[in-house]
Amino acid sequence: MTPTSNPAAEGAQPVDLGGRITDALLEGAPLGSLLGIRADDFEQLYALGHGLYQQARYEEASRIFGFLALHDHMEPRFILALGASLQMTGRYEEAVRVYTVAVVLDPADPVPTFHLAECLIALERIQDAVEGLEMVIAQCDPGQHDALLERANGLRGLLAGQAAGAEEARHEH
Repeated sequence: MTPTSNPAAEGAQPVDLGGRITDALLEGAPLGSLLGIRADDFEQLYALGHGLYQQARYEEASRIFGFLALHDHMEPRFILALGASLQMTGRYEEAVRVYTVAVVLDPADPVPTFHLAECLIALERIQDAVEGLEMVIAQCDPGQHDALLERANGLRGLLAGQAAGAEEARHEH
């Protein structure tokens, strides 16, 4: 075969890349594995993103974590890190969508639900946030999530107090 020759014309079968991708994704394989991205490559990129996040370079971290989430959509760490980066840049609507994916990937983990509730508060969707915090409280295992449980209870109490104050102010006017 010469550099300008056509493999299909020489009897080679064309590769059905779309079919391969579809089959692999339906079997649960991450897109990155089809592109030859190795597990240690993912870990190096995650470490880079984590370092950027620790340096408060959230926008740059969100790009790294976005790449990771796209190329391994079944890894909860990548999804959660992307959500956190978006949250820290004030992109709360996007963070809500990403945290929702994290909740679906691991419904037993209360952490993404808690951060989802934080974003809902920032978006002034207080009732939704309270419902999310109630889910967090129900999900927390004593001894394993004590600090998160305390934060969720405190935040829910604060929001309930604000809601009661707002309701009282409406009735006075």
